[in-house]
Amino acid sequence: MIEMKTAYTLEVDDGEYALEEILTQLGLPHSQRAFSAGIMMFHPDYAETGTAQKIAEELPFDVVGCTTMANMTPDMDDSLLLSVSLYTSDDVRFSTFLVEDPQNSESIEKAYGEAKAEGKPGLITAFVSQKIPVSIEEVLGNMDKATGNAPIFGLCSVDHTSDLSACCVICNGKTSDTATAALAFWGDVDPVFCYSELNEVSTRNKKAYITKSDGREIIEVNDMSFGEYLHFVGFSKQPSVEELGGIPLLIDYCDGTAPVACGLQGLTEDGHGIVSIIVPEGATIGIGTVERRDVLRLTEDTLKQVIGSKGCRSLILFPCVSHYLVLNTLTQDQKEIIAELTEGRVPYHLAYAGGEICPAYDSDGVLHNRFHNYTFVACAL
Repeated sequence: MIEMKTAYTLEVDDGEYALEEILTQLGLPHSQRAFSAGIMMFHPDYAETGTAQKIAEELPFDVVGCTTMANMTPDMDDSLLLSVSLYTSDDVRFSTFLVEDPQNSESIEKAYGEAKAEGKPGLITAFVSQKIPVSIEEVLGNMDKATGNAPIFGLCSVDHTSDLSACCVICNGKTSDTATAALAFWGDVDPVFCYSELNEVSTRNKKAYITKSDGREIIEVNDMSFGEYLHFVGFSKQPSVEELGGIPLLIDYCDGTAPVACGLQGLTEDGHGIVSIIVPEGATIGIGTVERRDVLRLTEDTLKQVIGSKGCRSLILFPCVSHYLVLNTLTQDQKEIIAELTEGRVPYHLAYAGGEICPAYDSDGVLHNRFHNYTFVACAL
């Protein structure tokens, strides 16, 4: 059994004071069991002042995490917040590892091999930098292979800058803007993963299939170029970067898993779409929406699913940063939904993500590690 406790600080500059606040709220050392580890999410200012590194170095357990645009715990939510979630158990062991070169499969295998315990981890939480030179899904695929298809849940770092220049991950006091940090749970761990589907805009009532693709490049939809498909469903012939950036695409792998939302990152000169995930030929595609009502509905639907799962004792919640922006930083309604559904009895830690990692169950109940955008993902322990 795993117990979870959360703590926070708003003290950016005084590392000693911030550390003392965290230790006091966690009730250390009395609240710790035989094995412990933590997840830390923080505003980039904490890394710039060194407060995040000091806390991670001096806590009496290993810590991983990354920057975010805002944090939320049952007791506090704020953009300028550092939060720590302690996971502690008498029968579940924990190990952390930092992949310095996550685009290199050998680097992932080496880092994971050094952290590996007996058997297969029941859960890996991963924190991926936005600034790596390859797609996040490629990193996820390499981690999937290295860990023997262990369930991976996590997020991509994000910050308040236009070029994500302040993003970083952290592992036991060491920060990096290009690495991937991870925490593995070993033992009797039975996590439950949930996410809800985005609403889909009507696309002239015609099912659209990806008839030609190459990795993250959608070449043809229904045998027309991707650019022609966008025009067919109502976009301009040459959409601007701003217009493209707000388009969530819904990809149904047609394997029994719920559709995955992904971001459209650009168009080539030939009208091919570049997206944030690897898209297989034969998958269906649709256009989704992310408005205020969508954000609150996704929050409620996902929480109802995951809280209704057997043995839900704690929650890790990673909504897309687009939710934070759509809510215009006014997250009180979202927090009230979470408070009502958890009834004050389930501890949780929420952080907004620059991309979400959450396994999906197929029709046979088999997990497939997936990368998402625009959605709200949850893990119950």
